[in-house]
Amino acid sequence: LGTPAAAYYPSVAFALTLSLLALAAGDASLAQQYLYDAGPTHVAAAFLPQVEEQRGRVSEVLGDIPAAREAYGNVLKLLAHADPELLPLREAARAALQRLSGRP
Repeated sequence: LGTPAAAYYPSVAFALTLSLLALAAGDASLAQQYLYDAGPTHVAAAFLPQVEEQRGRVSEVLGDIPAAREAYGNVLKLLAHADPELLPLREAARAALQRLSGRP
């Protein structure tokens, strides 16, 4: 079945939504657990930038700055040639990466 929660949360969109809700409720560890079901082997391409952005946020809250930088960097790579409606997501990841790198 893959990860422990895969039997319960097989949809990438559902796992991502649960992770967003858990982080908003202040439970970063639970948010991270939900992201296991949105891992690279389970991710539909359409959700990958959002999953990586959430992975960055969760890693940042958990204090795993290298993982947060990697995730935000992945967002920038994935959205290098993004359509206009995805530019806010790309720019948010760029800002987060700059903040974590200590650059203005």
